Amino acid sequence: MSGVPHIEIHESAEELKDLMHQQRQADDRERIQALYLLKSGQCQQVQQVAKVIGRHRSTVHRWLDFYRTGGVNRLLDPGAPRGRKAAIPEWAQAKLKQRLSQPRGFGSYGEIQQWLARECGIVVAYHVVHEFVRYRLGAKLKVPRPCAQRQDDEEVEQFVLGLGEHLQHLMSHFPNTMPWRYWCEDESRFGLKTIERRRITAPSIQPIGIHQWVFETFWLYGAVEPKTGESFFWEFSHLDSRCFERYLEYLSQAYPNQMHLMQVDRSGAHTAVELHVPDNIILLFQPPYAPQLNPIERFWRWLKDRLAWQVWFNRAELVRELEFYLRQLSRSIVASLTGWDFILDALSVAGI
Repeated sequence: MSGVPHIEIHESAEELKDLMHQQRQADDRERIQALYLLKSGQCQQVQQVAKVIGRHRSTVHRWLDFYRTGGVNRLLDPGAPRGRKAAIPEWAQAKLKQRLSQPRGFGSYGEIQQWLARECGIVVAYHVVHEFVRYRLGAKLKVPRPCAQRQDDEEVEQFVLGLGEHLQHLMSHFPNTMPWRYWCEDESRFGLKTIERRRITAPSIQPIGIHQWVFETFWLYGAVEPKTGESFFWEFSHLDSRCFERYLEYLSQAYPNQMHLMQVDRSGAHTAVELHVPDNIILLFQPPYAPQLNPIERFWRWLKDRLAWQVWFNRAELVRELEFYLRQLSRSIVASLTGWDFILDALSVAGI
């Protein structure tokens, strides 16, 4: 296959050179270039042509077959095959994309290879699967977020799909003339122990991060408004109902002329019997063991990414760093992180 091709090229080298420069598509230019290299004598073998233009020799042979059967017109025919048949057919690619869109994903590229054989009847080499999934689809191994075994998937789905109607029902029990707002609230712990994140280095270079094990912590209480990107944060020493009650009082006083629907989880601080909730705040409890329903979780990750691998000698330094990022925080950033479709759709249904 890589020897001297038996082909008669009718066009002259100059004609092919001019025709090559006329092509606007890189693929068409390479096809004419293959003929030009052979006609001009710069290459004697198909393997040499393939090396010059950066194509596989089987591709060059296919182009020459097109030329033999129909000349330049056939070679440049848009309907002519442009490459080898895909190892993974389009219908299987679509099925694989749908499967990859599920949060549970795959454990390895080898598992994807086995799935293609089992579910689609397609047997392909490991390197084909890796190249297609990693570089064509952009899917790679990620560290999963832990999911509680007791999470009720059906309850989670009902919360997402029925949030709009649920908000309407809640609002109907509190007739008032004040405008409504929807917040997502949560707490996150910060401390002097180094936050670890991945680092990019050259191949074979093991990244290194300076680390300290100092367990001095505090809690940052926060609420974000997905619709507008507004946020409200307060620092406390503990995570308990007393601190949460104080936080609600601060938010209520900051926005006294509005009614606030606040999505929270079912932690003990939020469900304590002795908890007093201000009159203009209504707590909306999300399903248990489902932190992924609260978009402020994504904001916490964004914030901690900026603190990763930094070392502070005392709590005051860390607080100043946090205050710096929170002061620089714009509504557009918060909205982009927390404006999830299912929440915005529900707010539209409820008229908020």
